[in-house]
Amino acid sequence: QHQDSVSAVVTVDQNGIKSTIHADQFVIAMGNESRPLCNKIHVPCPIYPVKGHLVTISSSVDCIYNITLPNGIGYAAPMDHKVNGRRLYRLSGFVDFTPNKEPDQHRIDALVNAAKVYLDDVEVIDKSACHRPF
Repeated sequence: QHQDSVSAVVTVDQNGIKSTIHADQFVIAMGNESRPLCNKIHVPCPIYPVKGHLVTISSSVDCIYNITLPNGIGYAAPMDHKVNGRRLYRLSGFVDFTPNKEPDQHRIDALVNAAKVYLDDVEVIDKSACHRPF
């Protein structure tokens, strides 16, 4: 057995009963939280966060299908509800390798301008950036 390996995992069910699972390999699938867990248990984790941009917009155009933005820079996904008769969409796109979580206004503007090709009366509701596993 290698010194930096995990050979068993202890789980606790909703009643507080512990079970031990033994295996040769385990998969950690916790998105951006995988790296902190792996660091804590001293196991290598080849997952790096990338920053993606999100913009919530509204438009009078009532499309119910995802829209690929021009030049493939991102997507406009229609949300389930409307506000004041206008469909809400979530724009997402770009991948930046940076620990900085602040939105890049140039990236936000590029997504909004690309969406205007199909949704000409776009109004920005909010904007953000978040880390995603890569």
